[in-house]
This record gives sequence, C-alpha cells and structure tokens, in this order.
Amino acid sequence: MTPAERDLLAAKRPTGALDVVPTVVEVRGSVTALSLRHDFLFIGGLQQSPNADAVLYFAQEVFPSILQQLPGIRFYVIGDKAPPSVIALASENIVITGLQPDVRHYFESVRLSVAPLRFGAGVKGKINQSMSYGVPVVATSLAVEGMSLTDGVDIVLADSPDEFAQAVIRLYEDANRWEKLSQNGLQTTANAYSPQAVRKQLSRLLSDEHLSHDKSTYRIAAESVHAQGLEPGVAA
Repeated sequence: MTPAERDLLAAKRPTGALDVVPTVVEVRGSVTALSLRHDFLFIGGLQQSPNADAVLYFAQEVFPSILQQLPGIRFYVIGDKAPPSVIALASENIVITGLQPDVRHYFESVRLSVAPLRFGAGVKGKINQSMSYGVPVVATSLAVEGMSLTDGVDIVLADSPDEFAQAVIRLYEDANRWEKLSQNGLQTTANAYSPQAVRKQLSRLLSDEHLSHDKSTYRIAAESVHAQGLEPGVAA
C-alpha cells in the first residue's frame, strides 16, 4: 500500500487512524566494481499482468533502441510463471531465467535494473530490492508511486519508449552517475526499508503515547512486514 492508497482508505473510514509500514528489505550492499558489471535485469512474478506487460513493452518498444547503441547487451528477465508471450521473447540478447532461488549473483553482475511498469498498484518490491544491492534503477513514474524517491538522486525516471531507452543508455555509460545512484539507493534503502528503520517506525506506532490518541479506532495498514521483496517469484 502506498500513502496515496492509504489516503483513499482514510476517506472511506474517516474515524480510523491509518499508517503505512513499508516493505522490509535487507540492505545487501554491493561488492562488484562497475567495470566488471554488464547487462541489466527485470525481476518480478510474471504471473502478475503488470509485470508481464512491462517485460513485453520493454522488449518490443524500448530494448531495440538500446541494442543499437549497446550491441551485445543482455536483458535478464527473472521471475516465476512466465506466460507464453514472455517465453517467446527468449533470444541471444533476452534471457528468460524463470524462478531463481538465489538472485544475488544476478545483482552482483548487472549494471542496472529496469521497472518499465505501465499499470499496477502498491509499492513495487523490485525497486527497493534492486536498490538494496546497490543496483541503480530506471523506472516509469507509475512504478515509483508512493516511494518518495527523487529522480536523478535515488532513481532515474522515464516514461516514453525513447526516453526510457536513452535513460538506460546514459546511466549504463556514465560511471560517475552510476556510482552516485548506487550509493544513494543503498542509503535510502537503509533509511526507509531496512529492518532497523521499520522496527523504529513500528515502535513509534505501537507506543503508548501514539496509541493513546485513539485506541478504539487505530489501525495500521501495512504494505508488508516480511521481506517479500527479496523473493524474486513474488517481487511486486
């Protein structure tokens, strides 16, 4: 649930207090130097229509332009239950991996993660999961709704096919910008999504002082208090 979705619920239940607890993500960090990294990935459960649509859209409308300027680059699609339309994309440059029980080696080898979602709701675990590994993300505006991320600081935003392709290429080739976004992503994840950050927020929400305002109507609307973003088959 995003803050915007919380506000919609609040409008329907004006007598209740609602707070959003973010998805918990362990900050994994990065050990592979940029010079040893290549390619990029998408991660998410492909049985979910927003994810399948994002992969098809990217492969058909964005990736060809990237491939022209970065020949030989590979796009890894990580996730369970890919529909036939996604499986049919498999080629020398598009790798459909299926469900991967351990995704760390992918995040330690790629330069970027992409989140070209065109519809969907809720906070997208694929974004903070990528950031937790220090892998910068190029995403659509819709994909980051409710995450309070700043374009050019924590993430790179692009919405049209041409804008998205150029954003990927520029970030892929700009070492200084890559390092900045990698470090900022790790810091943002630690500040907002780490177990320590969420534990601090829960302690505040469940404190006697906070609950005493309205014990009878208080509700917590939790996005997730489990590290679901770390599981590639269910990453939102």
